[in-house]
Amino acid sequence: MSKSGWTDTEKAGIFFQIMEKVSPIPWDQLELPEGRTLKAVQMMVQKEKAKVKAAKNGGDAGNQSPNKASFTTTHFCEL
Repeated sequence: MSKSGWTDTEKAGIFFQIMEKVSPIPWDQLELPEGRTLKAVQMMVQKEKAKVKAAKNGGDAGNQSPNKASFTTTHFCEL
């Protein structure tokens, strides 16, 4: 069991696993942030998925240091 707080990468990984289980994403039902288009939101989601996947594979995860970007879950869905 981890004794440290959740990293952004770990949190995103869990959220993306949940999204994969309930996909497809109901884009037409989401309340978009003011000034953001549907296309912009979809692109942001894809970029965040790529960051999580890179962190899972030991690559760069944005603002996380390499030791904090590792996942503690053994079952991670393919993004």
